[in-house]
Amino acid sequence: MNIVKDVVPIAKKYFKYQIRHNDYVNEFKEKQKQLKRRRQDVEEELHAQLRKPGKIAKKEVQAWLEKADQETAEEVIEDLIYKGGFLTYIFSSRKLDERTQSLTEGIFKQGEKYTSADELVVDTPSIEYWETVFVERQKQLELRQKDIQAKLETQLMQPGKIASMEVEDWLKKVGQQIPIKVEDLINQGGCSSLSNLRRKIEELKQIFEQGEKFTNAGESLVTDVYSSEHGATVFKEMQEQLKLRQKDIEAKLETSLRQPRKMASNEVKGWMEKASQQIDIKVEDLISQGECSSPSNLWKKIKELSQILEQGKEFTNADVILVIDDHSIKGFPLVVEKCRGRDEIQEKILEWLKGDKVARIAVSGMGGVGKTTVMKNVHNQLLNESKFKKIIWVTVSKDFNITVQQKKKFDILQFQKKIASSLELEQEPDHENETKLAALISQRLGQSSFLLILDDVWEPFSLEDVGISNPVGNNGCKLVLTTRSKDVARAMDCNVIHVNPLPPEEALELFSEKIGSDVYECLEQQCQECFLCCALYPEDYEIKKEELIEYWIEEGLIYKEGKTREAMNWKGHDILDKLVNNCLLQSVKREECVSMHDLLREMALEINPQFLVKAGISLEKLPEEHEWRENLLKVSLMRNHIIEIPSSMPSPRCPMLTTLLLSDNKISTIPEAFFEHMLGLKILDLSYNYQLCKLPSSISKLEKLTTLLLYECESLREVPALSNLVGLKKLDLFRTSIEELPQGLNMLTNLKYLGLGGRLSETLDEPLQNLSKLQHLLVNPDGETEFKWETIGIWGKLQNLEKLDLFSLHNLNMVFGEVGAIAESASLPAGTFSSLQYISVWRCNKIKKLCLVRWLEYLQKLQTVEVGKCEQLEEIIGSESKEGEKVTLPNLERLELTSLPLLKTIYSGSLICDSIKKIAIFDCKNIESVFWFGFNPLPYLEYLELTILKDLKCVFDEEGLGLSPHVPPTSFFSLKEIRVEGCDQLKKVFSSGWLLHYFQSLETIKVKHCSQMEELISSSAHEEEKVTLPKLKSLELTILPLLKTIYSGSLICDSIKKIAIYGCGNIESVFWSGFNPLPNLEYLVLSYLKNLKSVFYEEGFGLSPPRVPPTSFFSLKEIRVEGCDQLKKVFSSGWLLCYFQSLETIEVSRCSQMEELISSSAHEEEKVTLRKLEELKLTRLPLLKSICSSSSVLICDSIQSLRINHCKKLKRIPLNFPLIDNAQSSHPPSLKEIVVFPKEWWESLEWDHPNAKDILFPFCKFQLIGE
Repeated sequence: MNIVKDVVPIAKKYFKYQIRHNDYVNEFKEKQKQLKRRRQDVEEELHAQLRKPGKIAKKEVQAWLEKADQETAEEVIEDLIYKGGFLTYIFSSRKLDERTQSLTEGIFKQGEKYTSADELVVDTPSIEYWETVFVERQKQLELRQKDIQAKLETQLMQPGKIASMEVEDWLKKVGQQIPIKVEDLINQGGCSSLSNLRRKIEELKQIFEQGEKFTNAGESLVTDVYSSEHGATVFKEMQEQLKLRQKDIEAKLETSLRQPRKMASNEVKGWMEKASQQIDIKVEDLISQGECSSPSNLWKKIKELSQILEQGKEFTNADVILVIDDHSIKGFPLVVEKCRGRDEIQEKILEWLKGDKVARIAVSGMGGVGKTTVMKNVHNQLLNESKFKKIIWVTVSKDFNITVQQKKKFDILQFQKKIASSLELEQEPDHENETKLAALISQRLGQSSFLLILDDVWEPFSLEDVGISNPVGNNGCKLVLTTRSKDVARAMDCNVIHVNPLPPEEALELFSEKIGSDVYECLEQQCQECFLCCALYPEDYEIKKEELIEYWIEEGLIYKEGKTREAMNWKGHDILDKLVNNCLLQSVKREECVSMHDLLREMALEINPQFLVKAGISLEKLPEEHEWRENLLKVSLMRNHIIEIPSSMPSPRCPMLTTLLLSDNKISTIPEAFFEHMLGLKILDLSYNYQLCKLPSSISKLEKLTTLLLYECESLREVPALSNLVGLKKLDLFRTSIEELPQGLNMLTNLKYLGLGGRLSETLDEPLQNLSKLQHLLVNPDGETEFKWETIGIWGKLQNLEKLDLFSLHNLNMVFGEVGAIAESASLPAGTFSSLQYISVWRCNKIKKLCLVRWLEYLQKLQTVEVGKCEQLEEIIGSESKEGEKVTLPNLERLELTSLPLLKTIYSGSLICDSIKKIAIFDCKNIESVFWFGFNPLPYLEYLELTILKDLKCVFDEEGLGLSPHVPPTSFFSLKEIRVEGCDQLKKVFSSGWLLHYFQSLETIKVKHCSQMEELISSSAHEEEKVTLPKLKSLELTILPLLKTIYSGSLICDSIKKIAIYGCGNIESVFWSGFNPLPNLEYLVLSYLKNLKSVFYEEGFGLSPPRVPPTSFFSLKEIRVEGCDQLKKVFSSGWLLCYFQSLETIEVSRCSQMEELISSSAHEEEKVTLRKLEELKLTRLPLLKSICSSSSVLICDSIQSLRINHCKKLKRIPLNFPLIDNAQSSHPPSLKEIVVFPKEWWESLEWDHPNAKDILFPFCKFQLIGE
């Protein structure tokens, strides 16, 4: 009984704890469910945001989603209860309660902010910023050119001296780059994307860097006349350079030729032929045969080789096109949908075109009835028939009215240029002469029968003036035009086919399919208003998305009090997506733009008759007085040729007018009283009027004005008083020539955007004191201005400032430093810079520090820092103590540093920025270590780029970073891409194999032009046997002359898809020691590895039939080997090929010692199988004797192309000839071409099959010149 008495209380307590424990378990599981639901909501919203163009997910969001997955897994509770996590109910209950609270206060609460779309994604960079970088790089290059030319002239005064080839080549490169105008690059399409423009900047940077050594005091720019021995060495080196350049051009040409109906240009063909001839020359023969027995003659040969090399450089530029249209092609198919209800009309047009009686046809009808669609279908059908040798489609459009008398010459010329473009006459001369261009068009059209289709003709015109031969039935030439006017059809002497509107039922069905029933009406009011505003732009105009969203913000359509500018931008993209998805706007080839169909544009203008829109129609004067109706709301006259507003013109009486768009005209003067009767005006856009030098005083009376845009008004020197414009929210004076700040600027207390430029010499302190709502401040004075920036007491007032751009402030010593009020007090007002997210500082040449460390507490929302071209900058953050403090920038996501020659460190103390995603450092020569003292791991860093850091000695170095096995496992957890280029002191990227444990998300490694690089990953005796990079997809190593190995340990990267190694002459074996098979490798390129002795070699990486997993090289599709002069074979054994059954392309070229493609042995099988091989290309392999063994047959049933040239010792092609139904041999079924050189070699081949030559002859193409 005593035992029972003792046990009962214990049992009661036990069951009590068990019940409570179950409650805790249920609470924890319920919290898991809530977290799972929140995670699902966040993921759905993230996917919706990522469908918007130009958006990427924030790294912190991705990390939160992964953490939420971990916390909601069923195994969590099991691990806690059943696997030793809790030993008793009491202990487990307490821990469960703590874990539930941790979930609630931690990850669940953190996820609250991600329920807002604004917190999920960020924008990608824009192109405008890099235009400024390009121009500055050109100026820098020009100054260096002048210094080197002066030095060269002095040294050439010495007798017996000539300029060195290296100097001459450099000066020639510079001479080509300096005249380039960035505007031309953009307009011509060569740099229409950010990546293309950055490549051009990269090219300028490389040329600038190449010239640095010529500026050194001890560097000689001249040389003696070459000796024969010296000349021979130079000649061989230049041949090697020419080989590399030819390879690059071949690869680019091959890619271009994949486009339909393209052929290589004659210029490219000629250069390739010259390059091949020069590469084949043996300099010893030149000398021994007497052709270059004297040094001077050899010098001439070297100069000739140098010129060919330089000519080829142009072809490597991204914006240089290597192909032209094949003139034998009659035309290109047009994208068109099926024509509904127009079959009879289409058949009638085809009947007239195929016959000889009707030569001119006009398809007439009201807008939107389907005239263009009918003719596109006719056009595409005739492409497949032989009636016409050439079919030309030109959209005329009312933008180019040919008979407007005051614009006749201009419009005819524009129309002629469209036809010339369709006839591939773009490169012909005299394109600004209308008569000569007409003759060129007439000559080209007269060469064959043609069909000319002119879409959307608004006025009649003379065919003879344009250069169109008279279409008559018996000459095979015909004309079809579409027009809304029967008068035009009659005036052009055409047979008319009229297209009537569809019956109401069919029209409604068609509208429902194309646009959606009542789409416009179903859109919310905000989207409707945004849609209507798109009609203010010219017809067929490609509107930049960012420009359109900015205009919506200016109109107040997406403005909400208290919203950040960033949030409004995101909302703008939401609206844009809705309009595109509902077919009210359409995407165009330029991803950053949208356009509006002309029918929808007319519909929008009909919906709102209070719009007056005459945009982009070549107007030279304002609309007549009667057109300025009193009820007008918006007027758009943008993109015209209006030169002046006559002083005699009275002020239009438009009291309701809110928007007046006069941008991109040629206006030089505006009458003083012009705006007197437009007192309701809210938006006035006069930007891009380059001749405008003065504004009328009547602007000062526009008290309701919210937006005044004057950017790019280069001649504007003064602005009238703005003190009455208290509602102004945006004022842009960027790239004007104003000499004083506008009077009353300090009264504009509602201003959110302020852009300043010009020849200003005033301090901004007083004007900015009252601008507390300012969100974006841009200051870019004229380059010669001594702009004052002395007292920073104003900063406490700018609590809403989100973005700060500072350019060319030549007397600025520090952006955030000891000046004014902060020098006298220990702290700034509360809220100072509490909204600042972005700061960009360029060409401020006196600053030595961006800011002092004490400022960081006010910059806690900072997301982006860009600093460039600041010649005296030594530190980004200046420490105020010897040891440096520990500080944080918790929201910093992007750090970009460019051309800071004196920069030594980012911060000498301990800087924590856990949110950073991108670090890019370019041309900062003094930096020795990337990661600052007191480095803290960067768990969200995704992208690291280090370019031209001449003194950089380490990147990931355990001693430099303070890394050890105790480092948190999230260090570098998110890093996906590493790019290292031009770091000549760097000997390794990773100082130890164990470091790779922190880089488990790494996908791309690119290392280029590091002259001292010896190892990618260093190793030591105590290294682990195996390390992994499980997500690595691409490895590219380029011009690393001392690189011996990637890693001497065992490196497992099962996800890698691409390995490309170029110009790494010290590498003897591609696959590292302890090699592990690569089941996902698709692409392998080995180029100019002079010491490479093996590729796929069983002894080299331990392969043997019993040991190799069946997935080894399972995905490999393409192998390219070039210029590997020590390599004698690619595959060391035929049995290896069983692991390469996905192989589609094998290309081997310029390997001087190559003897066998596939080596053989006594026990080899008779058949070698590569079932998916489509292309085999063997080029310039002088010692190649066999593709496989003499007794083997190569079975490649998918082979399409076989290209062999300059393989003189190859005597046998071991193709398999399959049997067809009648037991006769046939060619491989997929074979399309056999391209060989020379023809004599083909004739001398020995064949296993007696009829092989006859079977294959129909597929043969004999080159006149070898590749």
